[in-house]
Amino acid sequence: MQRHLNYFSHFGAIGFPINSQIEFERLLKLAFESGQAVPFPGGKYVCWSPGEGVELWVKVRDRSVVGCAPYYRGEGRLTVALEAFHARSYEASVTDGALSGAVLPAEAAGAAFPIIVDLPGFEATVSRVVPPQTVTLQATAFALEMNCVADAAALADWRDAQQDRGTAATDDGIALAEASLTARVLRASLRTNPITQQNFLALVVQAPGGGTLDIVASHRAASGELIVGGTVQGDFWISGSILDATSSLDVPGRSGEAGKDAPIPVLSRLTNWVRGNTSGG
Repeated sequence: MQRHLNYFSHFGAIGFPINSQIEFERLLKLAFESGQAVPFPGGKYVCWSPGEGVELWVKVRDRSVVGCAPYYRGEGRLTVALEAFHARSYEASVTDGALSGAVLPAEAAGAAFPIIVDLPGFEATVSRVVPPQTVTLQATAFALEMNCVADAAALADWRDAQQDRGTAATDDGIALAEASLTARVLRASLRTNPITQQNFLALVVQAPGGGTLDIVASHRAASGELIVGGTVQGDFWISGSILDATSSLDVPGRSGEAGKDAPIPVLSRLTNWVRGNTSGG
């Protein structure tokens, strides 16, 4: 699997800094040897869950590895009107498929919020879930660039400095699972990847439309002052997993909810990490 450095940055968001194809292949081999099989018709995924919500999904077909996607299993929950599934190639996207639908509002008067979400276990999901239906989704936004601000004035200044990147699409015409988001921070913690000992930032934010969304970021992607109750805004890749009991993926050996017993560090520590961390990640 020959991949580009932009793809590698998503692994850095969960504490796997990758700077070369050789490093990627070593990580791929470790995940394949350490993970648990999740079968689908015609092949399988190998899901490696070393802890702290970190997951890698390796796809195997005809005894060959054809793809690998990072994932973070967090605490956010969205109620989504699932409309359709869309198969992709790993060359065109981070995963081999996505879902399209709309986040249903928490209040009856609210408006639904359209979304495209990549699925790390796409073929195993489509073999169990039939759209259209309403599902519960855990989704994680992997930060490409994220600014943390405490007040509206700082947010306005940051917005003025950004350029509209537009919406990209794959060859099938379906939009990439990337979005510019602005959200209020509900919870924040600094997690440590159990394999690399690299830190990464994990947030739970109020999602546009309703519900909650997880965000992960490396120090390279995050800037500003992090405050619970403050705001984050940036550009993200969105990946998710359908959690309904009738359609969730049963991965042997998975260790519960992400960060279930992890203490939340003081915010000053998080802000200092966002501002000044210069180690890898």
